[in-house]
Amino acid sequence: MYMNNRAAETLAQDRLDDAYWWARGAIAQDPGFIASYNTLGVIFRLHGQLEAARRAFAFALERAPADTGSMHNLAQALTALGEEARADVLRRKLAQLQPRPPFHFFERGRAAMGRGDYRAAALFSKEIERDPYYHEFHFWLAQAYFRPGQVGQAERQLTLAMEASGASAERALYAAKLDRLRALRTPH
Repeated sequence: MYMNNRAAETLAQDRLDDAYWWARGAIAQDPGFIASYNTLGVIFRLHGQLEAARRAFAFALERAPADTGSMHNLAQALTALGEEARADVLRRKLAQLQPRPPFHFFERGRAAMGRGDYRAAALFSKEIERDPYYHEFHFWLAQAYFRPGQVGQAERQLTLAMEASGASAERALYAAKLDRLRALRTPH
């Protein structure tokens, strides 16, 4: 996960060559971590290697047939390759798998938190089911647990947020929050 996150971080900095090697390293380290193939596909697509991108996305989707990220990316690659009929099949399947748009439950959860309704944790959990590696979902779930005093669960979610974050500044921020939370739990 760390190497895949580094690939995403360097990709965001338009360092495609570095991102490629991080993604390849992630795959070598854990061939079962499907997100790395999706990241590799994005790198290929941005590098103009559409057929290689298609193969990477298809590989990821074969191993995780309900992975909406890989499905969406494969549909885009197929469209770019002129295979619109195959892309449409994927888009219809994607609409069935994802009747609610991304971040739907996240936004509802944030609104609930704003009202002081900490049962919003259930909404953040639904987003995590859809994308377990998005750090911000874990961070907000940690807050939803912390407010009513579920400190152990909040600590676990902060740890997951830190592990899933791609940027070193975000990791440092989550680590500091985690240290503060642990200090609250330690008797003085």
